[in-house]
Amino acid sequence: MSDEEIPGRNLVKSSHFEPNWEADWKHDGTGFAGVYIDDTYGFYMQLNGSAQVLQKVTVPRFTVAQWPEVKFRLGCQYENLANGKESRIVVTTSSSLETIIDLSGIPANAEWNKYPQRHLEKMAQDDESLDITLHGPSIGGSGGLRLTAIICDVLIPPLRVKQLKLDNKEYNP
Repeated sequence: MSDEEIPGRNLVKSSHFEPNWEADWKHDGTGFAGVYIDDTYGFYMQLNGSAQVLQKVTVPRFTVAQWPEVKFRLGCQYENLANGKESRIVVTTSSSLETIIDLSGIPANAEWNKYPQRHLEKMAQDDESLDITLHGPSIGGSGGLRLTAIICDVLIPPLRVKQLKLDNKEYNP
């Protein structure tokens, strides 16, 4: 078998914020949350005025033996136009563990940045879901947090063959 990493299935629905994004993401009613299109990156979500949008994601369950090697991870593509200081993604598990991904501090008018997929360290084996909340900055107008290509997936340990039985004959690696 190959040791190359195989990307998992994206658990996030509407990660590219198609025009019907509100079917999967819930806006908290504060500030502005809307979808635009960029010639290079396609659809993206813009958040400002302290807007928040949330998606609840069901996570797969793993055995006690599998759990030590399971890695949940999250990544996205973003720009923080006008340097909104409160721009972030907050991931909260069903057991109330929280991971905050700070997307502020990028210079004004920054181009699209890639936030590479990173492991979510705060996960528990009995977690059943994740709340992924996108937080826009308090600034308004054309400034704000712009996001697209949000990926949340799971890396599982590679399968290891311990024994193979074929035609009543056992083969061991």
